[in-house]
Amino acid sequence: TNNEGLGIGLFLIKSIIDSINGRIEVESELDKGTTFIVVFPKHNLNENDNVIDFTPGEIIKRIKIIFSEETYDATKETLLIAEDNLQLLSYLQESLFPNYNVFYATNGQLALDKLIRNPKPDLIISDIIMGEMNGHEFYRKISEDTRYNDIPFIFLTSRTGKKEKIKSLKNGVIDYITKPFDIEELKAKIKAILGNRNLLKETETKKIQNQINTLLRGKGDERFLLFEKKCKKYKLSPREKEVIRYLIEGLQIKEV
Repeated sequence: TNNEGLGIGLFLIKSIIDSINGRIEVESELDKGTTFIVVFPKHNLNENDNVIDFTPGEIIKRIKIIFSEETYDATKETLLIAEDNLQLLSYLQESLFPNYNVFYATNGQLALDKLIRNPKPDLIISDIIMGEMNGHEFYRKISEDTRYNDIPFIFLTSRTGKKEKIKSLKNGVIDYITKPFDIEELKAKIKAILGNRNLLKETETKKIQNQINTLLRGKGDERFLLFEKKCKKYKLSPREKEVIRYLIEGLQIKEV
């Protein structure tokens, strides 16, 4: 089991209290304790009111935690999610699994391990407050690694402070989404970020193709000899030569 909260309890309580014109007060003393006082507006009974006895009990059902098997489909884009709340992590995987490859971990260190063992993700979503390695440390590790620092990174967190958000965005995080969140909004942001990233890749690929074609102007044997000459000049490996041939033929990044 995982007993960590989402960090949104007080936010939800305040929203409910505000909606019925009540108020919530707090009294707190360091190292001694905290008291929250919720005040409801008085309701005067009328003849149409139906009053029933109520006994507090288990009124909130736990969300069933089910994880689908982590699989990889080369035709889908890949997400890596780091989140220590198992209920939320299960919900995210279930919601995103139909359209993406979804790999997941319960802290930053485990996410780094999966990053190394699995195909490179197209986008990373991470909580901030996690055990062993928090979200900020996880992002710092990613940003310092040239293999992975081009991956778009989103914080999905209960930290709602403006300073925290600005700090994260200044450090290079592409988006900062606070809990509670709308899953459809998250899906739309993921789609937009990946769409823009793919468009940028295609634009850069076309630039490379044009540059290569400019270098290799010529026909037949002349073009082949020029190609080999340029490869030798720039000390290209056989694999690099193969990739350039694919680009000349017009293959896209994923096809290459």
